[in-house]
Amino acid sequence: SQDAERARGATDTARERESEMKRLSLAKRQMAWEAVGYRPSAGQMLVHSSRAEWLLVAGGWSGGKSYFGAQEMLPHLLMPGQWKFHLVGKTYKEPRAEFEYILAGLEKFGQEMGMPGLVPKSEISMPKDGAWRLRVAHLAKGGGLVLGASLETVSAEDPLAIRAFTSDGAVLCESAVLG
Repeated sequence: SQDAERARGATDTARERESEMKRLSLAKRQMAWEAVGYRPSAGQMLVHSSRAEWLLVAGGWSGGKSYFGAQEMLPHLLMPGQWKFHLVGKTYKEPRAEFEYILAGLEKFGQEMGMPGLVPKSEISMPKDGAWRLRVAHLAKGGGLVLGASLETVSAEDPLAIRAFTSDGAVLCESAVLG
């Protein structure tokens, strides 16, 4: 029947989206890293190469954890579609380093690919207090730009607020202080 066919189609679409939400292949991530000049160390590449769905990177101060997390997320923001990504910290301040690394990477990627408007200035919000946000633009099939993935910082100060949002991917920033 038509209803059964429609239900099968909805299930297939849900499965496709579910499979797309997993980490991108290492080869796809490396293409983005090449464009932005990211050259992971041997230790970083060992973790980037992991097939695990969830990663935990720990280390001392100035060990490169924030930069690693930003580079792991950056290629996912380049995927076409309305993806939602989050940087979660104890407060809104903890994820700012990762946000700045990602923004710089997206801008460099746009320049390298001849798309200087990849992150339109009107789609960047970095207030002194509160959440920081950006949206990435993609080339539309007929030409021009269409808004795609979004990135937002989130504070864990209100646990109920975290439970209320949907995310296609997240980086926990300064996870040791999240409690």
